[in-house]
Amino acid sequence: MIMVDPADNSSQGIQNDAKSDAEAKLKIDNIYQQLQGKADFATVARAKSEDINTLARGGDVGFASEDDLKNNGFPAELVSNMFGAMQVGDYTQPVKFNSGKWYIFKLAEKRLQTENLTLESPGVRQQITQGLIKQRKQILDAALLEVAINEAKIVNNLAASMLNNPGNLGLRPAAKGTSPHLRQFSGTRATADR
Repeated sequence: MIMVDPADNSSQGIQNDAKSDAEAKLKIDNIYQQLQGKADFATVARAKSEDINTLARGGDVGFASEDDLKNNGFPAELVSNMFGAMQVGDYTQPVKFNSGKWYIFKLAEKRLQTENLTLESPGVRQQITQGLIKQRKQILDAALLEVAINEAKIVNNLAASMLNNPGNLGLRPAAKGTSPHLRQFSGTRATADR
């Protein structure tokens, strides 16, 4: 979806924010013209939508049932259109909700609630593969982190130098050509070995 809100949303980081009913109407009409000119819906949503929750996902709101839409105040005509005549890839004309906000919805995918997914259903194998890869990556990352933490070694070179040569206490003689009263101080170094 792409949403335009006539309220001031600039404090949420919304750029080109409509701040009145007239600005909101003009902005949603311009967005609709862009979409009719074959602009990519997700790209336009990222650039123009004022819904902070779906902005980064290109307007993706996920799946919703007919009852979900009705319970969230969607106009009955819009709901029947989305579950009836609209085809995947179609988008609505600008629709003004009772809240005063304007919306354009794109139908990305339809699923039947009673549909039993099998390994032969479109996209199921890919979803399983991606889920397994993600799970294995998380396990591997956790194992590598655990190994790195367990094998890390911190060495205090100053303390070792002081213990090996207690008369020196980490001080070094001044370099030639410097004042005899100045001495260099050797700082602590930490190293991690794997």
